[in-house]
Amino acid sequence: MVMEFQKIIDELLQSSSEEFEKVKEFEPSSTDRFDDVQNLEEDDTNEIFTVSIKNGKDVKERLATINEEGTKRGVLAVDSSSVELGKTNIGLIAAIKAAVVFTDHVETFGPFIFHIHNNNKQRTYEYFAKDVFGLSGNHISPILTKMTDRIRNFIERLIQRYAASHAKDSILLWDGSLGTKKSQFDTPEELLHSSLRQAEGSGNAVIAVTKKTNLMLTSNESLFSVLGGFEGLAMVYLTDKIAVFGSKTYNVLGDTYAVKFANGGIPFRVDVWPKNKSSESLVDLIRSTTFYHGYPIELRNAHIYSKITKDEALACQKMIATKYNMPIVNVPDMHKILLSPYG
Repeated sequence: MVMEFQKIIDELLQSSSEEFEKVKEFEPSSTDRFDDVQNLEEDDTNEIFTVSIKNGKDVKERLATINEEGTKRGVLAVDSSSVELGKTNIGLIAAIKAAVVFTDHVETFGPFIFHIHNNNKQRTYEYFAKDVFGLSGNHISPILTKMTDRIRNFIERLIQRYAASHAKDSILLWDGSLGTKKSQFDTPEELLHSSLRQAEGSGNAVIAVTKKTNLMLTSNESLFSVLGGFEGLAMVYLTDKIAVFGSKTYNVLGDTYAVKFANGGIPFRVDVWPKNKSSESLVDLIRSTTFYHGYPIELRNAHIYSKITKDEALACQKMIATKYNMPIVNVPDMHKILLSPYG
């Protein structure tokens, strides 16, 4: 899998290197932008989820307390990030980085630097969809501004498979959800399903944790506010109760829960695969790791190690500008000029 992954990246970087030579102007991004949130997890933040549970009393009736008598298992976590390094005369240049946190070590991948523009985005998208993941059907690339996150997501899916190939009877932590929509901006369901089956084939469970989501009771109360008021560790089974307003094409692979992993911690929406062992997998996770404000520590570390630091981003900017002799264009920041100090 390492060689396969390296071959894929080498081919992409070789293709991208040829694209760099076409750059006639490079406008580096302001360093202020490198502090922004870099990875856009697919956690359906643009959707409003309604849970067909009336109020806190009904939540309590569905509440399952959690003990720590599960099985201790290995825990791995995967995350990735991306940052736009700047614009060119024909497109944009972005950097992508990923990390896998194992029980006893961390592996990082990248930053990988890509030049993306309208003339190569469809080819790049099809390369991942068809050549790398073997997906069927036609695959249309999104608009240019969405391509960085699409490539990041493809690389993250690839790293998830890499992690699964190095794990047995373990728990794999993913950032985001196991939900899919029939949209060019989301992971194809075929890809997500095959990744889950691969992980399950070695006895692994996949637990996807979303940091941002909207789960509302029919009384318009926040489910997380209600759950946060309960003492101790708890989970609420939601697979048969969750729906999405305004979407008939949304599907969750696995079981969905609202979980409070730690006493006093923040509750999260959690999706678990496989379904037939979902509650046991959650108990095993609590037995097997520690939590930071209720968030699994391995997933937190994966986010930290995959983040592209400001120094890394600046080094990437300087490297490509120097290596490919790119003429630098400095365009004034209109936000600062027109809206300072509020912009």
